[in-house]
Amino acid sequence: MDINKKRKKLRWEYVFIALFLAALILFVVIRGENIYVASFDNMDSNLAWEKMVKDNGLYAGDGEVPMLGGVDRNYFSSEFKLYTWIYMLLPSFAAFMTGWFLSIVMAIVFFWLVGKEIFPDFESKKGIVMLCGLMYGLLPTFPFSAFGFASLPLLLWLMIRLYRTKKPIYLLALLFYPVLSGASNFGAFICGFIIVAFVIDWIANKKPAWRLLAAVLVLTVGYALTQWRLFYNMLFSGVPTIRTAFSASETSVLDFLKNVLDAFLKGQNHSYSLHRFVVLPVCALYLVYLNVGYVRRKEAGKIVRDPFNWIVVWIVFNSVMYALDGTPAFKSFIATVLPPLAGFSFARTIWFNPFLWYFAFAIVLCRLTKKKLRAAVALLALGAVCIYPAPYNMISQNLRIIKAEVTNTAPADFTYREFYSEDMFERIKSDVGYNGEWSVAFGMHPAVLEYNGIATLDGYLSFYPKEYKAKFRELIEPELETDEANRQYFDNWGGRAYVFSDEIVYTLRNMEQTEADMKIDPEVFREMGGKYVFSRVSVRNADELGLDELGVYTDESSPYTIHVYVAE
Repeated sequence: MDINKKRKKLRWEYVFIALFLAALILFVVIRGENIYVASFDNMDSNLAWEKMVKDNGLYAGDGEVPMLGGVDRNYFSSEFKLYTWIYMLLPSFAAFMTGWFLSIVMAIVFFWLVGKEIFPDFESKKGIVMLCGLMYGLLPTFPFSAFGFASLPLLLWLMIRLYRTKKPIYLLALLFYPVLSGASNFGAFICGFIIVAFVIDWIANKKPAWRLLAAVLVLTVGYALTQWRLFYNMLFSGVPTIRTAFSASETSVLDFLKNVLDAFLKGQNHSYSLHRFVVLPVCALYLVYLNVGYVRRKEAGKIVRDPFNWIVVWIVFNSVMYALDGTPAFKSFIATVLPPLAGFSFARTIWFNPFLWYFAFAIVLCRLTKKKLRAAVALLALGAVCIYPAPYNMISQNLRIIKAEVTNTAPADFTYREFYSEDMFERIKSDVGYNGEWSVAFGMHPAVLEYNGIATLDGYLSFYPKEYKAKFRELIEPELETDEANRQYFDNWGGRAYVFSDEIVYTLRNMEQTEADMKIDPEVFREMGGKYVFSRVSVRNADELGLDELGVYTDESSPYTIHVYVAE
């Protein structure tokens, strides 16, 4: 009777998760490409990259991807990644949505796996642990690193099993783990964290656990094999990239501390953890309760042995590293001591904080004895995750789109279909007889053209040859001479090699501006092989640039008005 009663109480969590996932699938099926998908660092870049690599048959081959005047295929995603395989097999939109859904399922399953390993009396708690996994999987983190985020609990489980059992099967599993994870986003830090754990364990237990260092070696081999293109470019190609010229603005001590606090409270735009509304207050109260209790019971030694405290320390460390990476002194130190890592983003330690926050939250909930309280707290946290309007929060953003449709107001965001406007660009290409000539975008992301099979001199890529950046700067120098904000943006970074304008904002869905001057050097444009300009506004100085307008295009399914120009 007691067993049946316990099963009945647990059943709601499974039903809730199943219904939640079913609702997500149903929404995507009904809406299709009329769904909001974040454009920032997503549709404006990664989705177009994957489609270009696929359309040009370069997933497993060598050659040039038709953007930024022709970029070596090695600068793009590895063909040995599970996330990439989805794009190899499915159309782009289906691949993106499949990756999103699979990452949510992975987070739930992997939370369950690690929870089973570490939580006592897990049978009575597995439902709440899976809810924490659902929250973690729904976090608005960087979509193209979704599997890297979702698989962190799996990595923890593998490391715990390796440490406890010493079985080589877990080393073999770690060799294949990089199929899910990126070397520069996660791998380098994972290896560093394991080395720190090795040292701490050695000090605590007075003997080295060499299997931890073996794990570092195996993971390094795994990352090198799965991302051989990245390792080749960084270590052996000899081609200087724009990352060697990245610069940071001067940071005062006060700014540094503010950045640490912001990272701790908010995370970063690629790794929002949305923890400050429910998870942070709960964890903060428990931190005080836990350690005051240890002191009162004269068990202060347990403070340094409790994993919850170590997680909090880890979160703080990651926040400090995030702020430190934004200082010129730190970047100069890395460039001097470790030149191959110049431009490497050590700030990505912050990408581990979402998992740490929700793992810590799961610990607190599992230690609570009042089941109704922990269920209520978990649902509150889930609600906060779903409704907060972060850049990659598809649930929140689509609720906003639906509200705009119901109230008959124009939404501010692009849907997937609107952003790429494939039907319109197919018509444009047919009308102008486009046949692979180099082009530029004006007033919109070059990714719109790239996704539609139009080769671009401009583009967005944070890792490409420095020599091309210098050439592209010659093209847009007339604009940079009068546009200080974009001059600093391009010169200090250069990841977005765009035809900038201080008159228009290329991120707007509904653009009120109808005309603008395009300040480029027309001779450099022709020298680079440029032929077409695709613009969202009328180019006032087209005659001066030697551009003829071929036509103006609109479509009911698109928010764009596209002016097409050809170089005389």
